[in-house]
Amino acid sequence: RKGSKMGNKTVVQEPVLARRKRAKLLFPYLCIAPAILLFAVFTIYPFIRTIVLSFALTDKTGNFSQWVGLANWKRVLSKDAFWDIIGVTLKMAAINLVFTFGIADPDADCTAHNVAFHDGCPTFDVVIRGETYAHVELHIAGRHNILNSLAAASAAYVLGIPGSAVEEGLATFHGAGRRFERKGTFHGADVFDDYAHHPAELHALLTTAQSMGYERVICAFQPHTYTRTKALFDDFVRELQLPDVTILAEIYAAREKNDIGISSQDLAAKIPGAVYCSTLDQVADQLAELARPGDLILTVGAGDIFRAGEKLLERN
Repeated sequence: RKGSKMGNKTVVQEPVLARRKRAKLLFPYLCIAPAILLFAVFTIYPFIRTIVLSFALTDKTGNFSQWVGLANWKRVLSKDAFWDIIGVTLKMAAINLVFTFGIADPDADCTAHNVAFHDGCPTFDVVIRGETYAHVELHIAGRHNILNSLAAASAAYVLGIPGSAVEEGLATFHGAGRRFERKGTFHGADVFDDYAHHPAELHALLTTAQSMGYERVICAFQPHTYTRTKALFDDFVRELQLPDVTILAEIYAAREKNDIGISSQDLAAKIPGAVYCSTLDQVADQLAELARPGDLILTVGAGDIFRAGEKLLERN
């Protein structure tokens, strides 16, 4: 060791002490370096790779190419992928990062023109900044689905996807589960199920149902939670007068206890002609008694009201 003798002791020179001190400080970090490397490989890299895939893995027609496997990893990190991301970023910057849509808003970037309905399902042209981008024919009913489609078309446009791909994608979409989902037919009546549990959602659902040309709309509704039913009581009363027949199942408690003493009976008392059912079996019985050809039967709510429709269809 470098140093000088002082009696029986060796005095280590200052540079040596400094190096030892630095080594002692760095040692814990060197020990965890492999863990940091593994973290980067298994968390940060997949995140970056996902971002790259979101922008880079489309061909020139705008269609998504085959999923990238291990054999294609070079493409994920290629310079072409990098420039695709730069291109999309610059395009988004050019439109000020805000792109608006609306059915009849003249100031929106993306709007719907020539709107028509066929059995409740809309067809329309997607017009972006004065130019027709796509012609859409939906197989799901409702004016609100025009807005959903405009949102999808706006995202596609910003990402550089051609209108033809939007047309094809929306034409093959037949709705999500528990969103105006067709369940079957009972005694000539069509049975649908929907997750709507807020007055605004009820309004969209029931006005759509009224536009579909059925002789009657029969709605079996299950309110969701006691607190929501109390807070939005008047709104529920208003919207549940839209169907020709309203059946009310008992409130679905979810996470709550009925500490406020409210029941679907309270709603039924305010809705002319409404029928209250304390169990889902009673709801199914009531629907079976009412159903006739030309009816649209809806089971509606975020709880287990869909089981009433299933019980009904089991009687076929």
